[in-house]
Amino acid sequence: MLGPVVSPLPSYGSNALAHVAVYAVLAFPHGLWLGPRLKWGLLGLVLFGFVIEVVQPAFARGAEWTDLLSNLVGMVVGTSLGLLLRAALRRRRKEPVAQ
Repeated sequence: MLGPVVSPLPSYGSNALAHVAVYAVLAFPHGLWLGPRLKWGLLGLVLFGFVIEVVQPAFARGAEWTDLLSNLVGMVVGTSLGLLLRAALRRRRKEPVAQ
């Protein structure tokens, strides 16, 4: 994120997809484990993404608002998947065991 660009991605679409994927992976555990503290974990991720974009010019990287938007989309995707898995696991624990 702050190092030199080793191999630039060929198009904006693949760059945006990379941002979505990385932040989805970062946000997934928040949806799965944090429960009521979810908003604080997500606020931390939003701040992390924002700070990274703001300081990138100091490391010869470009700061782009579209990257921040892609990060937010990834957070929504990852958190949603985590919450869905959390709900499915809770339902599974409550189901009676068939014999």
